[in-house]
Amino acid sequence: MDKLLKLVHFVGVKRRGFAPASPYPITWVDAPLIDVSSSEIRTRVQTGQSIRYLVPDCVRAYIEKEGLYRE
Repeated sequence: MDKLLKLVHFVGVKRRGFAPASPYPITWVDAPLIDVSSSEIRTRVQTGQSIRYLVPDCVRAYIEKEGLYRE
């Protein structure tokens, strides 16, 4: 991690229900809150529900092509 701290500047996006805190120097930014979690994406795929508009089309296509989250 020390090498990364010398090479990059970390930026974090605030999330509802989580305090913007880290032991590392992070610039916290505000972004539109999209009330969807990765767990919800996986559950929707597992149950055959659409994830259209919840992830970019290329991500949706990759998940479908690779059969991710089906089991």
